[in-house]
Amino acid sequence: MYKLPLVCFPFIFLLFSCKNNSQARIDEKTDTTAINKRVPFVDTLSNNHIIVEALVNKKTVRLVLDNATHPDYYIILFKPSAARIGIIDTSKSFPLETDRINSTLFDISISGFNDPTRGVRVHNYHNLPASKLPDGLLGMGFLKKFVVFIDYQERYLRIIDTTDFSAPEGYNEIKFIPPYNGIFKKLEATFYINGTQFTAPVSLDLGNGLPGFSFGSFFYEKYKKVFDAASTGKQTESFAMISKTLNMDITLDSVSFYGYVIPEVSSLAAQSESGYSKTIIFGNNILRHFKKVYFHLGSNKMYIPL
Repeated sequence: MYKLPLVCFPFIFLLFSCKNNSQARIDEKTDTTAINKRVPFVDTLSNNHIIVEALVNKKTVRLVLDNATHPDYYIILFKPSAARIGIIDTSKSFPLETDRINSTLFDISISGFNDPTRGVRVHNYHNLPASKLPDGLLGMGFLKKFVVFIDYQERYLRIIDTTDFSAPEGYNEIKFIPPYNGIFKKLEATFYINGTQFTAPVSLDLGNGLPGFSFGSFFYEKYKKVFDAASTGKQTESFAMISKTLNMDITLDSVSFYGYVIPEVSSLAAQSESGYSKTIIFGNNILRHFKKVYFHLGSNKMYIPL
């Protein structure tokens, strides 16, 4: 779920390998196949988003990786960008245009990897600041079809065919927690805050641009005294599609996550209701601590280094 923060104190707007198995080791100089090539990040918003360039019907768009979308949507384009590249006619009825697009076959290309699809959608999100919008999202419909390797240090990803993939050596296989039919993939983390410890499910959201872990309002109310004591004295207003949330900026003492201990994690606790009040969300700001990660979302697994 693509999320933007707006730092409201002090009132400044702020947007914020490789597989050790030789089967997936590709020589960049000799690789002539489209799949498995390096796809570099394109930084237009913040270090917490992964943005890549793609071609939609031979027109360049910049897309945020986001697994927290409808499972069948390859690409979600925001209306201004869809109009810019000419796949939507803004003089016509928007619902009729989106119906047409839903049944249209589009040619998708990412670093020379071509994959035609009818999984392109156009959304009109009114609450996101237009000046900070990417062109759209590279969604779960695409991500679940492949293994995606992300190198957070070198700032690139690879798209790997699932038939060419086996569990990489030196990595820990982590299975997401069932059920698998929601928009989020869930894991588990243990939090340490001012002498209080608790374990809870956390939801993977690669489109989340917020720092650390984002605690829904349910958790803020449950651990209010703990979070108040961990407050930095600042607040952040975050946008998620058509909603926005007022958050307290907090610092966690540490987080234990599948054998890793991450100290002093800057995070947010929602002080106002949102659509995911009982959810704790994390994204690339946490995943970068693992440096290189494989996502096999179609099989409900991810792999982090041992």
